[in-house]
Amino acid sequence: MRITALFRWLTFTVLMTVCMAASSQSFTFKEYGQEHGLGDLAIRGINQDRNGLLWISTENGVFRYDGSRFIEYGRKQGLLNPLVRTAIIDSRGVVWAGGPGGVYYLRGDRFHELLHGDKLLDMDDGSAIASLSSGEVLISSVHALYSVVPSGDTWDVKRFDERYPSVPAKIKTYGLLAARDGSVWSGGAGSEEHSTSGHTRRRRAAHSSMSSAR
Repeated sequence: MRITALFRWLTFTVLMTVCMAASSQSFTFKEYGQEHGLGDLAIRGINQDRNGLLWISTENGVFRYDGSRFIEYGRKQGLLNPLVRTAIIDSRGVVWAGGPGGVYYLRGDRFHELLHGDKLLDMDDGSAIASLSSGEVLISSVHALYSVVPSGDTWDVKRFDERYPSVPAKIKTYGLLAARDGSVWSGGAGSEEHSTSGHTRRRRAAHSSMSSAR
């Protein structure tokens, strides 16, 4: 389900909690919009990095908020298609952004395109990015599930089933979760899978599925 319509008329809101008493609390809202430097109000997601900075993914780029101002990352900063459907900060502190124009990672003040060979890892509304504590990043693209592993100053990109041959080929997932115990949960259509230590069990399902790998 597209969430654009839900957020298109909303301004970005920061929620601040003020404790009034031990048994009660009140909430104060402060709104931020284009007049504050937030150039797009169609917000897709909000993440916070280890330094406390907010990263806001929108349909017209990514915005960083440091508590006083918004910094825009768009075409001039490397996002060839600024429509960002999802963004995360991985376990190494790297900011990732994905959309129909591909997946990008932030290095310095610029986003760089991630490719599998010469192929874009384009994403739709059902796609997701998840980060493992090991530094590995999983990307559910339109075409398949990919595993991205740090390799010096670059990234080693492989299809998930290429890196882990015991996993069914060309998995199409619609959601990813990297759990605290190191397992990975994914949801898709048509089957249910559970993988642990390289062994996979699969069960057919009528409409949806969920799998776990560790």
